Amino acid sequence: MLNRYRRQLSNILNKIGNILVNAGFKAWYVTLLGLILTILAGSVMLIFHQEIAVITSGILYILAGFMDSLDGTVARIRKEVSAWGGFIDAYLDRVEEAAYLIMLIPSQINPDPVYIAIFLSLSFLTSYSRSKAHEVGIKLAGVGLMERAERIIILGIGVMITSLIHINVILIILIFLTGYTVCERVYRIYRATH
Repeated sequence: MLNRYRRQLSNILNKIGNILVNAGFKAWYVTLLGLILTILAGSVMLIFHQEIAVITSGILYILAGFMDSLDGTVARIRKEVSAWGGFIDAYLDRVEEAAYLIMLIPSQINPDPVYIAIFLSLSFLTSYSRSKAHEVGIKLAGVGLMERAERIIILGIGVMITSLIHINVILIILIFLTGYTVCERVYRIYRATH
């Protein structure tokens, strides 16, 4: 859904991207920074058990997700867009999502592992449907309520407000919305291929 507003955000991303390029950053540095921030976001909750650790974790996770938008921008500015770069970026996005969700399980916010598994499966199916659709020439960017950016933002904010709303409630909302996105994408593919 937020992908629909990417053009409006592109001016901001380009300004930040130019700053990073001028500072000597390459796209894979930004991708790696996203992975590091994700691991740090999960680790903060595993090591520290105060509420500030939970809030910090949510902020770091959202910041790590922002790196996903920036790495592509940096690659375009540096004219270093490649098939390998696209693959490794998408691959590490899945690694980051899985790592953070798995690290939440033993944390103090105590999510139900079944909800984590369902949400993670639906999240992967959302990305997989876009990938498979792309192979047959169908574009699904901006289709569905819960693309990667939305999932990151809602989960990050959800983690931050677990003192008000239990994480399982957030996960149930994410499961419902992500499930709807998977169904919508499958339907779009069906309509485009029949």
